[in-house]
Amino acid sequence: MAVCGSYAQKYDEGAVAFLKNVYTDILGSNSVDLNQYMTEACCDKINRLNKERHCFVIYDNYDRTPTDLVTLKVIPRGKDWYSVYFISDLNTERERQHDIRYQVKKEKTSYRVTDIDEDNGIDTTLTADNVMSVVEHFPLFPGGDEEMNKFLTENVYYPTYAQTHKLSGRVVVTMVVRKDGKVCNPKVIRSVCPCLDNAALYAIKHMPRWQPGRDRGRLVNVKYTIPISFKYREPKANNL
Repeated sequence: MAVCGSYAQKYDEGAVAFLKNVYTDILGSNSVDLNQYMTEACCDKINRLNKERHCFVIYDNYDRTPTDLVTLKVIPRGKDWYSVYFISDLNTERERQHDIRYQVKKEKTSYRVTDIDEDNGIDTTLTADNVMSVVEHFPLFPGGDEEMNKFLTENVYYPTYAQTHKLSGRVVVTMVVRKDGKVCNPKVIRSVCPCLDNAALYAIKHMPRWQPGRDRGRLVNVKYTIPISFKYREPKANNL
């Protein structure tokens, strides 16, 4: 399974180690003082995101488990930006991926988180009045359907819980491709189980920008539906 997004060619290994230590503390403790790791402005933003339920990692009631740390990765995303990726509730029905993006800067001999990307894929300005379902030219994934299928093959994670319980099925997701090509507001309209639903939503949220839809010569917001299939396959026998 490929983690969505591209790796930066150059990055600060000290910043990567710093974020790993931060999340080792966060995921291994019930009470963490974020001020020791982050600027005051960043802490305020995280507190706001927690209240709005846009940030899925630093809740007071977050059910931390040791398996969260097992899957922890820090992925460079560009100058000073890094993703903290991990899988929570591993091998449970609620299993889900997390990808929280932070800006980290070095201050003398230490590091500090200076910003958090609050883009959660939700656009509250999109309504039935400004989103179309039928248009002359529908949105197009970069490179067309073949490239979209390749993207989904490479980026859809098959949860451990689903493998253990031999789950298969098709999750159907609706989303809106905005007039700027950004994918927003994904929603499961046909569910299989929470962990497969979460895996489908994660991949949709991390899609690149599409070629937007057009109607009567103008760019428009378009509702789009994508089915994502999960098929259990028996592990290959070891003939050694």
